[in-house]
Amino acid sequence: MRIFVIIAVMILAGMVMASASVYAQDDSVQFFEVLDDVPLMPGLIELPERSMSFDKPGGRVVESVAEMAAMSVDSVRAYYASVLPQFGWNPVGGDQFIRNGERLEMMFEDDAGIIILRLSIQPK
Repeated sequence: MRIFVIIAVMILAGMVMASASVYAQDDSVQFFEVLDDVPLMPGLIELPERSMSFDKPGGRVVESVAEMAAMSVDSVRAYYASVLPQFGWNPVGGDQFIRNGERLEMMFEDDAGIIILRLSIQPK
């Protein structure tokens, strides 16, 4: 019986590791220019001219912006809720995730009728 438990644990661990590396192996996946470890959801249009990044003594501050085109806020939330944990980001509620002393926050804004996604990373 014990051997079956060990085998089951090894299989589950392998599945978790394989799913986490899917994005690293897929050349078609694009990442934000400034947030190079956060995937750009297919269909989003990155606005790099509105992004910024700088380091400060307490940690980095990064912001990336993308136009959502014809996507719904709910579909973007669902995408990042499923993808970000694969990159080590743990959900803490309210469109926020934490990882290694940093907080990632998703914000949605209406810019003259165009819905904008703003991803911000700051020290916790």
